[in-house]
Amino acid sequence: MYQRILMLFRAILILTFIYGLQLPANAQTLNWIRNKEDAMATAKAEGKLVLMLAGRDTCSNCKTMKNTVAETANPPIKELLLEHFILWYSVVDTSPDYKDYDDGLRAGWGLPLICVINPNNPAAFLSRSTGVQQAAAFYPRLVADVSTLPPPLPPPPVITGFEPASGSVGATVTIQGNYLTNVTAVEFNGVAATFALEDGLKAVVPTNATTGPIVVKTASGVATSSGPFQVVVITPYESTADLGVAVQGETFVRDGEVRALFKVTITNYGPQTASGIVVSNILSHGIDDAEPEVMLWQPHSLAPNAWTSFCFEVGHSPTTNWLCQTIVKSSQPDLVVENNTVTTSPQPRLGISQSAPDSAGNPSDKITLAWPGGDAGWKLQSADLLAGLPFVWESATEVPVQQPVQYQVDVPKTGAAGSRIYRLSK
Repeated sequence: MYQRILMLFRAILILTFIYGLQLPANAQTLNWIRNKEDAMATAKAEGKLVLMLAGRDTCSNCKTMKNTVAETANPPIKELLLEHFILWYSVVDTSPDYKDYDDGLRAGWGLPLICVINPNNPAAFLSRSTGVQQAAAFYPRLVADVSTLPPPLPPPPVITGFEPASGSVGATVTIQGNYLTNVTAVEFNGVAATFALEDGLKAVVPTNATTGPIVVKTASGVATSSGPFQVVVITPYESTADLGVAVQGETFVRDGEVRALFKVTITNYGPQTASGIVVSNILSHGIDDAEPEVMLWQPHSLAPNAWTSFCFEVGHSPTTNWLCQTIVKSSQPDLVVENNTVTTSPQPRLGISQSAPDSAGNPSDKITLAWPGGDAGWKLQSADLLAGLPFVWESATEVPVQQPVQYQVDVPKTGAAGSRIYRLSK
């Protein structure tokens, strides 16, 4: 028998608890706080307004407002008070706090004094009245006061993950989670980051960020990632060498053939040795007419401030230009290289050269000019090929102005055989 009574008592408690959780507004009790400081603090913490009723326990009008009007279900005054107000009952005989809100009232005003106050500005009131307020007029007044409240804040943010899991400074990270709106700040291990709320929350890894959690702040609260974001540190690679490439080109005639001579000079301007240098070139008449890349210099090294140069020559058509593009590669990935190109200019008026004795029997180069005439001032010049670039051109003879003819001159030969080159110049 005792066990049955105990079980029945437990069942009643459980039902009472469940029923209490589901109580409608009219079944809940209005709680009137009698201390101004507590009322303001509670309202501020919960984002609500304060309804002050100043009166006496023996005042019939005060009892009507507390026990009848405030408890009205239609219009739903009680429901509105429970949802948006903290109730403060100021007893005029024991507390002077109500006097903060009675300035300007006519003499002999009647109880109760009813004020709606925003706890963020407790020195003022939103609305004020004295005496009994009829429910039909009191309800729209409360609704108007509630409309001054800011919209309710969303729940605090939650971070569920982020992509990618690691990255360097400047990388964009997408942060996933819930209630990631109205974001005021994003931090990477305490360092503030720039962010955007477009197609989700995206933040940029800031300078000085280190490995650690991601933090998102909103007006509703703060969220911290469960795992760290790994900041990848990229150490800048300082350049160890700075190569400059200079290319020079000239055309000349030798043994009856127009030739193009190119001289390539490579200089290391950097503070350290440049290693693994490979030099090659591409010769072309144009973009669509290029010869295969030719290796000029096998892997070499250049000490700081050192330079090297070498020459090569190719056959040259009298009516076209050659474009020489020198390509320099190095085993150092950050090596700064300046590639130069040079275009030769054809000398179509210059004919053939033959080595033959002159009329006195002295060694000479016999130069034949295919001269179109009508253009004065041209000179035939020669230079020592073995001296390298830049050539020192010496005047050999001046070409006369006349009608197209085959014009032939003898130029005394000096130096080693085949060492002189020729050009027409103004």
